[in-house]
Amino acid sequence: MNSHTSPRKQRAPFLWLVYSGIGLFCLALYFVLPYDPQQLLYTAVGVSAALAVVAGVVIHRPAAPLGWLLLAAGQISYATGDVLYLIIGEGTAVDVCYLGMYVFILVALIMFVRRRIPRGESATLVDPAVLVIAAGVLWWVYVIAPLAADGETTALVIAYPILDLLVLAVALRLILGTGARTPAFRLLATGLVVMLAADVLYAVGSANGTYEDGSWLDGGWILSYVLLGASALHPSMRWLDSRAPSVTGPIGGTRLTVLVIGALLPVLMLVAPGRAGVDHLWFVVPAAVLLMVLLVSRLIAHTASERERAIVDPLTGLHSRGVFEANIAIEGERALRNRGQFGLVAVELDVFRVIVETYGQPAGDTVLREVTRRLRAMCRPEDLIARTGPHRFGILLLDADGYHAGHFAEAVRDAVANPKVPLDSDVEVRVTASVGVAALPYDAPVPGRLLQVTEDAMAAARAAGGNRTHNWRGQVNVIAPSMHR
Repeated sequence: MNSHTSPRKQRAPFLWLVYSGIGLFCLALYFVLPYDPQQLLYTAVGVSAALAVVAGVVIHRPAAPLGWLLLAAGQISYATGDVLYLIIGEGTAVDVCYLGMYVFILVALIMFVRRRIPRGESATLVDPAVLVIAAGVLWWVYVIAPLAADGETTALVIAYPILDLLVLAVALRLILGTGARTPAFRLLATGLVVMLAADVLYAVGSANGTYEDGSWLDGGWILSYVLLGASALHPSMRWLDSRAPSVTGPIGGTRLTVLVIGALLPVLMLVAPGRAGVDHLWFVVPAAVLLMVLLVSRLIAHTASERERAIVDPLTGLHSRGVFEANIAIEGERALRNRGQFGLVAVELDVFRVIVETYGQPAGDTVLREVTRRLRAMCRPEDLIARTGPHRFGILLLDADGYHAGHFAEAVRDAVANPKVPLDSDVEVRVTASVGVAALPYDAPVPGRLLQVTEDAMAAARAAGGNRTHNWRGQVNVIAPSMHR
């Protein structure tokens, strides 16, 4: 693969592993230290996460660094609260610093979501909404309501579970939404889940009086700091907020099960032993109704989405393989009946997997969309283009004989390779393709064989080294015109 990259792009590719190793060592060390050194180490790891985020921004230069810098500011705010707690103990200033971290995280996640997820994608709204409402019912009944009923509880204390719930809402939209699951994304998402889980366990432990400073629960927060720092230091952080295609993916069995359980949770709280929800009917019953409405709307949207996915590829907007094969059969019957002709071109990108492994899935999506744009520019309105595989395309050329189909196929190969495809402001890659071509009736007597002949020729071009055009006889050697009209 020929590519031009900024030298900075190659810097510190394994720094995140070094940081992770040191962080995990500190996590283990935390539990063998006495109390005072323990607290200093805890604060130091929190500060190191902020410094790691800033270093990641400087090294990898994401297109929109503000979200990452807000995460770093949140870590500094929390570490400041830790220092104040060690000096003055509990107090308003400490709570303000701690709560400030959640505000910074919330704003940062909102920025990531706005840049990453297309507007109007229902699944990224409905799925998190179901889970957050279900969690909110639990949070209200078991945490917020008891705190509010305690006359000694301040508004700042009640703000903790409320901010946790808000962070959970945006984090779920980010995690459940579309977009590439790059290593940086997975590290950040795992860190958020660990942090929120530790917060929930802390709330439960504080309510029943079992939490103590220096306990195993502190390890959850330390791990969340390490995961945050590692995510920012991973080279794929620069693509974490890359715009995802407007795709509503399949629900999947696991997700559907979780959504159904979440939707039924308020009802279970009304009928299960203990009937904790009975004392909060004004809150639990409307939540149960809303959850059922959301779940039904999600299932309806999923059915419509699956119907559309069977026809149109959601990433490129091209026809699906099923539509492509159906049109080949239709045009083939018409050609045989009228003694007509048409051509097929099969295209496979040679270095697609290398691009994805090197630059991440967002880069692969960029390449697919750019190749689609170039193919559309070459084809006539009556021709049909389809995405026939993960990095394959098919083109049906109406009223084209073998000679013209061969010229067009070679023009496709040249158009894919030139010019390079820009991934961002300082990275571009050379993409090449193996192209197969065949025409009816010259290369196959019946339409049912034509697609197989074309794809066999494409495979032969790939086996010969790629960046070639083949028909069933061998390599096509023509001076290709730039357009097919």
